Amino acid sequence: KCESLSSITIPNSVKTIGRSAFRGCANLATIELGESLESIAEQAFDDCEKLLNITSLNPTPPLCSESSNVFPDIIYDTATLSISSNSINDYIIADVWKNFKNINKISGINNLITNTPNKPTEIERYDMNGILITEPVQGINIIKMNDGTVRKEIVK
Repeated sequence: KCESLSSITIPNSVKTIGRSAFRGCANLATIELGESLESIAEQAFDDCEKLLNITSLNPTPPLCSESSNVFPDIIYDTATLSISSNSINDYIIADVWKNFKNINKISGINNLITNTPNKPTEIERYDMNGILITEPVQGINIIKMNDGTVRKEIVK
């Protein structure tokens, strides 16, 4: 119930996210799951209805609780799941992961391919040096959208 938490990165050293680990983090919008994550317990992200971007770096979809209430149902239509382009087929058939309507293949800033196009939304933002940033910074920002486009934005 950390309402000030807006973004988390689960490091590669983590293998399991426990039950209700991030439950009630009402403003959580971005999650990056490390490549060693093997499982996510039930209600791990319950009441995190503002989730917009979930990136999984594991080529194998982490196992999710059988009850399939790992994420709030509402986010399957609104959030974007980004995964390695080599793993797309595994995720679109895996329990829980297959519920996401917006699945992006990660293959670099210039080669993002969208599985299901919708109203374009920002999924990542970079500064001019190619460093991932969490919010706009002064100068030119490079923005990856969930429809596969890349935009440049000048921030004063």
